[in-house]
Amino acid sequence: MQTGGRVIGEGRYGCAVIPPFLCKDEQGKDRYAADRKDKVGKLALKSQASNEILISNVLRKVPIHKQYFILNDPVACVPLINDASIDDWDSCMASKQKDDTEFKKENIVQITSPFGGKAMNSLQNIDLRPAYFNYFKFFNQLIEAGAIMTLNQICHYDLHKPNILIDKQGVARIIDFGMSFTTQNITNQTLSQRWKYYDPIYDNEPPEVTVMTGLGKNIPLKDCIEQTVKIKPVYKNIQMILLVPNQDSKDELHTFFKKSISASQRNWPKTWSHFWPGFDSWAIGAILLNLLKIQLTFPEFTNSELWIKKGNLIYKILKQMLVSNPFYRIDCVESLLLWNPESVVLKDSASWLYEKQKQKNLIST
Repeated sequence: MQTGGRVIGEGRYGCAVIPPFLCKDEQGKDRYAADRKDKVGKLALKSQASNEILISNVLRKVPIHKQYFILNDPVACVPLINDASIDDWDSCMASKQKDDTEFKKENIVQITSPFGGKAMNSLQNIDLRPAYFNYFKFFNQLIEAGAIMTLNQICHYDLHKPNILIDKQGVARIIDFGMSFTTQNITNQTLSQRWKYYDPIYDNEPPEVTVMTGLGKNIPLKDCIEQTVKIKPVYKNIQMILLVPNQDSKDELHTFFKKSISASQRNWPKTWSHFWPGFDSWAIGAILLNLLKIQLTFPEFTNSELWIKKGNLIYKILKQMLVSNPFYRIDCVESLLLWNPESVVLKDSASWLYEKQKQKNLIST
């Protein structure tokens, strides 16, 4: 019997396979021998798998979670990886760093989740035409998902197109919580376990975190800011579509690192503790703006009744989600309040919104 399926995704976390590898639980009993057809397996380090299960268990308590997320099953298992599956293993390892000795067969486990559709990054421009892709529905779905995570004290921290699945009905759901963290007690360990490579190319990483990472590599602040705004692709669309000059974005970052007490003191855990709600809103804003650029090329989109009615509001929301100074950036709860104040997701948001306003009043935090 084939122990595992083909590799359908890979990254620093490991890889995803369909169907999942045959598996044994802690008691040595077989798992996933008969119910693998509609499942995806993810091979990951034990610590990463434990984190994914932790986050999934928090979100599973949200009654409407299935509308927004593909969550992992609550138990990990030991995959039966042998010589018959070595080709898959080599493919899985293709993206690993040469010095990454931790990711070995004996150090990994498998977690499984339902199959959720195609990854957003696999869609071609033809798939994104208004006849096939409803941007307004996607806009609402992604902001509501972000608001749910924020209200439950979760930061996904790795929101980009490969981690958004689109099913046959066009419903978008978020996956992959390996980099996510709960926000009640952010420490140096929280930071050290997240992405720590300095590379401004990633739109999903908010600019202040990119700059923090650069400062940790002893790159001068001015150079970090210059490189971040120049290299991060979304800034081209921020300037072209939202009409925010790159110099304004640079000035916003300089202001933040000068006036924020925690940032100026390089107290990164405290900085993250204050500003984590803006991390995911930046990433979601970048996804939505980059998609909007494509939509604006279709006359059937720009001439639609919804765009004529909602276009200015979308510009306003995206502009505030993509403010470079995180103090002035709105989070997904605030974004949803502007976009769809009647959303059921906002039912219990009053205290959150009140606390956010109090924080904004402490401008030198």
